[in-house]
This record gives sequence, C-alpha cells and structure tokens, in this order.
Amino acid sequence: ATSFNSLTANIFNIPKRQIIMLKMKGGIHQNDLLIALKISQDFNINLQKLLSLLQQHHSWQTILADFKKLSKIRDNELLNMIRAGRPVNDLGLKVTDTMIADFYNIPQKEVENLRLQGLNEKEMALCFLLFRNKQVKPEDIVRQVKINGQSWSGIADKLGISPAMAGQLIANYGK
Repeated sequence: ATSFNSLTANIFNIPKRQIIMLKMKGGIHQNDLLIALKISQDFNINLQKLLSLLQQHHSWQTILADFKKLSKIRDNELLNMIRAGRPVNDLGLKVTDTMIADFYNIPQKEVENLRLQGLNEKEMALCFLLFRNKQVKPEDIVRQVKINGQSWSGIADKLGISPAMAGQLIANYGK
C-alpha cells in the first residue's frame, strides 16, 4: 500500500498524506480517487469539484455530462469507457495500469501480463520498483511469490528495501 500511495502521490503531484486522508477519512474509494485524479490532471478540472460530486453520489457518466469541456472530447479512452458505462473497477484498473506503465516506462502489455498472473496494483508497484532498483526481473519476483510462497515484504527486505525506503525510492524516481 505504501508503494502504491507513493506512486500515486508522485504521478499526480499531491501529498501522500492527502491520498490517505481522502481514502480513510473522506470515504473516497481508491478507483474513484484514481479516476478523479486522472481527469483532473489531464483536463485541468478542479479535483475538489470532482470529489464533491462523487460524495454526492453522482455517477461518472453524470459527472462527465456536468463538464461541457469533457463532453466534446472523443479521442480519450478513459472518457469513452465512462460514457460506455463501464464499471468503476474497470476504469480504476485502466488508470492504474496506465500509471504504472508510464511511470516505469514499460510497455502496457507487461503490466497487463502481471495483472493476468494475479498481481494487484500494490504488488505491481512494488514489483516494478524492485525491478528498476535491484534489477530483479518481474517474472522472478512473481515466481518467488506465487510458486515459492514468499511474502512481498520478505522479498523486499531480502533486497534491502524497507516500506519507508520503497516510498522514498518512488518519490525520488525519475528526479
């Protein structure tokens, strides 16, 4: 969770603490938060306005219709998925997979492949962090977890990366 929250904070340039507060105290589901952050960043829409509409139980389709600027955009995959009525989980996965692929500059297919192997966004964030910082191949990490039964924290610890260090490595990545 620490790695993924750090990744989200880095990509969207907001404090990690704010992400945690929105999820824990603001009651914003992670997928909704990711969608709101992505739309806010990509289309210069006020994040607080989006979050306020969500807290008023507006659907993403309704929210899109509220912003004339967004209704004119037809060449954006996320917006088109929302218009098509795709479930919030699918939308969140799309944002997450794009975030990870873009952040680590890896093909989207690699992220999708790890998801097909059963990894969630938190595990993928840590997997690619270990790959970039310790040159451990993602497939080797997956094998250690899925076949050998090792824990993610155990693998990271064996490679000399604590949860706090993982967050810091992500915060400093690419800077």
